Amino acid sequence: MITMAFSQMAYYLFVSIEEYGGDDGLVINTRSEIPLINLDDPIQMFLVSFSSLIFFMWLVYLITKSNFGLILSGIKDLDILNRSGPKKKDTDDEDIKRLLKKMIKQRSESIEIYKKNNRDDLLQIETQEQKILSTYLPKQLSEEETKKICAEIIAATKASSIKDMGRVMGELKKKYSDTVDFSLAGKVLKDLLNK
Repeated sequence: MITMAFSQMAYYLFVSIEEYGGDDGLVINTRSEIPLINLDDPIQMFLVSFSSLIFFMWLVYLITKSNFGLILSGIKDLDILNRSGPKKKDTDDEDIKRLLKKMIKQRSESIEIYKKNNRDDLLQIETQEQKILSTYLPKQLSEEETKKICAEIIAATKASSIKDMGRVMGELKKKYSDTVDFSLAGKVLKDLLNK
């Protein structure tokens, strides 16, 4: 961006010098018209320009502080990390899903802390953010559906104790990596395998 700005400045400098042909003669000496506003008046022109600048700065602020802005920022950071790390690679959909799951997990942990400390104001914000982030992922299975799937995999793998939990989790990750909340699945598996 800076290179382009400097090149444009140099271009207009050289275009305006008489030795290089001078100005092209198309001088625009009128300003745009806005109903009820006289842009020929310097004060009104300044106020319109300044209010436009403030409005767009506020708009950019809202976007960057919104959940969507946080997601974009996270994806950008992830992309930089992927391109500069030892294993250089392009950021793919799976990386973005992992990032979103990580962000949702962070919100879940914050929600638990806010519940313990009776911080309803922050709890509402985190819950809302978690719901919005969840819309960008495939629909997660409910607790009942997770219990049913865990029971089926336990039966299929013939797991009998908590020692077999790693094998069951491996099967869950193979078959349901996008749709199962693994923190919930871990709790369900502990309950089922400790019976």
